[in-house]
This record gives sequence, structure tokens and C-alpha cells, in this order.
Amino acid sequence: YKNLAETLITETVLERVKNSTAMLSKEITMAVNEHYNKLGKNNDTELYGEAKVLAEIMLYSIKELLEKEKQFVPIVFKSAEEKMVGRYRISPDLEINIKLFIDRVDTAMVNGCEQLRIVDYKTGSDKTSVSSFDPVFDSANADNNGAILQMFVYCNFYAALQNYDGPIQPIIYKLRTLKTEGLKPIIIGSKKDAKPVYDYRDFNDEFLPYLHDTLEEIFNTQIPFAQTKNDDHCKYCSFKTICSK
Repeated sequence: YKNLAETLITETVLERVKNSTAMLSKEITMAVNEHYNKLGKNNDTELYGEAKVLAEIMLYSIKELLEKEKQFVPIVFKSAEEKMVGRYRISPDLEINIKLFIDRVDTAMVNGCEQLRIVDYKTGSDKTSVSSFDPVFDSANADNNGAILQMFVYCNFYAALQNYDGPIQPIIYKLRTLKTEGLKPIIIGSKKDAKPVYDYRDFNDEFLPYLHDTLEEIFNTQIPFAQTKNDDHCKYCSFKTICSK
């Protein structure tokens, strides 16, 4: 989207890009060569083996994504991989430094209205629904609720840094289930009272107390750091070699 001449993404634009297989393949080839084959930027050397298979999967996923995005047009693309740095006040006695790397910010048609969105792309098995915020903040919980926590944190921090008090929809694009599930809103609540998230502020009365209590505990010098009780958290931890867990 950053390379398109249009700032307004319509269904016609999406269809044109989706059908531009040669252009998409070239962009994917250069991305795979840069990030997977480590050949540097703008290298369109022909791909082989695993790299070629990876590129074919990416092309399929991108075309599927472009098709599914038609439900949100018109889309105004604002930024990608946006880095934001600032400060966030938790309480009168605690203000913290924050840094965000937001996959995408745009405006789109959300539940019949045009509004701001924060989009995050996921390739794993991240959950997009949860019964409440209690399991999201439970460190012993083995469920993969991190993406939901991330999205509500991003919305609150983005709004604070931008001094923005309007609606923002946090939405997770799960690339693994695009074909079968499409692009769905985050769902909060049990089966009987489950609600789609079209505006993060509608859920802040429940979310913010959890967030602030957690951050205050982290920065409380009277509470020592402790190892996680959930060994699953250790699988991809950068510090597992020195932790002795």
C-alpha cells in the first residue's frame, strides 16, 4: 500500500493489485532474499527450494488478504511499521517510558462507520477471542492471549501519544486462517454476552485496572522479580540461557 499512487484504497484498487501477480512476486522475491536469504535489499535473484515455497505461500496469502479487505473499503492507509516513543502515566506516582512498533494504522469502514484502526498481522495461533481480561493478565495461563493484550495496550498508548480521544478498532489479521475464517473483530466475553470490539474504549473500564495494576507491580521495588510458573513462556524467551529455569 505504501507504494501505491492512491491514498484511497477502493475495491477497484484491491482487485488491480491482487491481479498484478508479476509485481507482487517481485516484491515478495526481494523480501525473501533480504530477510530469509540475507542477500540485502532490492535483490530479485530467482528463488529456489524452501525460499521458493515460502514465496509461493506468501503470494497466496497476500492475494487472499487483498480479497478479504474488500469488506472494509474505502480504506485510507496511514502508516506501516510505525515507531512511536513517549511516556505514559499510570498513576500520580508512576510514569513510564513506552515504545510502540505498530504494524499498520488506517481508517476503514467498521460496522458501517468510517473510523481509525490499529492492525496487527499474525502468522501463528494467536487467539482473537477471550471470555474476559482475567486470563489475559494471568501469568500462569497457557492460552495464547498475548495478541489481545498487545492490541489493547497499543490502542491506549497510541491514543495517549497522539492525544486522540476518538474510537479506535484493534484488529488482528490472522494470516493462517484467512481462507477459513476471514478477517473478524476481536471478541470479548463468554458465549452468552460475547461482544465484538469496534472501539477499544468500550472495554477500558475492565482492561485499564488490570493493565495499571500489572505495571505498578512490575515497577514496585518491594516486589522482587520471579521466574514464570508457566514453562511454555520459556520456549522463545531471549533470556532462557541465563535464567536457569
